[in-house]
Amino acid sequence: MIQSLSLVETEIEGDYKNWEAGFRSFYIYKDENNRIEIKEPPLKHKSKFSPHMSCDEIHYNGTDNGEWGGELTAQDKSGKKRVVVKGNIYHLVNWYGTLYIFVGSQHMRSGEAVYSLAACNTMKEDAELVTLLPDTPVDIELEERQDLAQFFIFGNEMILHLTPEFGFMEVYIYNPWKGLRPTSTVRVGETEFLVGLQSGIAIVNLRNQKGNEVKVFVPHDKATR
Repeated sequence: MIQSLSLVETEIEGDYKNWEAGFRSFYIYKDENNRIEIKEPPLKHKSKFSPHMSCDEIHYNGTDNGEWGGELTAQDKSGKKRVVVKGNIYHLVNWYGTLYIFVGSQHMRSGEAVYSLAACNTMKEDAELVTLLPDTPVDIELEERQDLAQFFIFGNEMILHLTPEFGFMEVYIYNPWKGLRPTSTVRVGETEFLVGLQSGIAIVNLRNQKGNEVKVFVPHDKATR
C-alpha cells in the first residue's frame, strides 16, 4: 500500500520543520467496510472522535475558533444551554457515561488539556480538569485496559499515554516526526498504528516505553540517502 504511493522509508535525520511549502499531506482512515484507506487532499479528514455528540437527551457542541478560542456547550431538549468548558475543542469521548473532553489548538498553541464530566446525561455536572497536556491532541486512540479508559494521544511533537482515572500521563516517544505534523491515525494491530503525516506516513509500534519503534515513509525526493 505504501509503496504504491511512491513513498520510501527514510531515516529521520535532522529536522524537517524547515522544508519548503507544498507538503503532500496524507490522511489515513477506515471506510464503511472497515478497510484502511490512504488519501491525499482534497479529502476532508474526519476524526474517529468528533467535537459534537449526544448523550441521552443532552447534545454537546464543541467549537474551535483558533486564536479567538472556542467552547463546549451542552443543550437539553428544552433548548436550555450552558457552557461546559472554555477552549478549542478537539475530541469528545463517551466512556460508559463519562465524557472526556480534549482541548487544544494547532494555531497559537495554548490551553491543551483533558477534562471530564462524570455524567454526561445531565446538565448539573461541572467539568473537572484531568490534566494539562504538553502538546496538541491532533488525534487520539482509545483503548481499554483492566476496565479503565486509556488513550494514546498523537501530538505534533510527541506521543503520550494517558489514564484519566488516575490522572497519570507519560511520554511514550518525544519528537517522533521531526517536524512532520500528524494528520490522522488508524490502529492496525494491538500495538501498531498507521499515522498520516504532512508529506509522509509513519508506522508506529508502541510496545512499551523502551521498545517503541517509528518508521517514516516520505516521497522519494525527500528521503535521506
